[in-house]
Formats: sequence, structure tokens, C-alpha cells
Amino acid sequence: MIETVALLMKKAMGVGMMGTVTITGIDVSQDALKAVKDFLAASASRIEMNECHKVIFSFYLRDNRYPQTAQELWSWFEENYNKEALVTVKTDGWFTQYHFLTDDYEIQCAGPDKKHDTRDDFGESYPSLAKR
Repeated sequence: MIETVALLMKKAMGVGMMGTVTITGIDVSQDALKAVKDFLAASASRIEMNECHKVIFSFYLRDNRYPQTAQELWSWFEENYNKEALVTVKTDGWFTQYHFLTDDYEIQCAGPDKKHDTRDDFGESYPSLAKR
């Protein structure tokens, strides 16, 4: 269910918005629409990263280590993740690729600017009991 909601949010955000939209007589500016779009993208990304964390951490609990290669990571995802949702797991709510298993994060999202290593990045940190 959560994966379905995240996928629907991502698809909805792929729709471009121009100018001003009127909702029941209220004019909504482009900035307001972008703020809503970014909020939904961030929410979808946080839900998805939390789900990914559960799958990655299950690998850690099984092997007492994190996956060491991208192939090992994606093989584990394919075995333990909802197949329909797996299609969207590689990109965040702004359709930018997540970074997996960095020095500081299990999963890192580039945020609205679509660039990694900037102020708006956020992610799912390693659990305190698991050191990379």
C-alpha cells in the first residue's frame, strides 16, 4: 500500500504546471504549486527511503554487514521488495537517483534542487547499532 501511494505521488508530480491555477475561485500561484509539489515529493521520498531502509537493514541483520556492491544491493532488493514498487526505488520524488550506502547515509535523496551534496539533501542515516 505504501509503495502504491509513493508511486502515485511520483506519477502525479511528473505533470507540469504552468502559470496560475484556480481552485474553487482561489488563484494559486506557481510558487504555491511548487511548494505543494515539493512537499509531496519529499513525503513520498521519505516513505520510500524508510521502506528501503527496512530492506537494507534486514540484509545487515542477516549478514552483520551492508551490501558491498551495487549488484549485491539490487539482488537483495529484488528478493525482498515489492516488485511493482522496485521500479521507482532508484529515483526520488523529483526523479533524481538516490545515493545508496554513502559514508553518512544508507539512502540519500538529492532534494528539490536535484543535486547531491547540497543543503536540501536528506536521507535515512545508519542505525546507531550498525556501523558501516
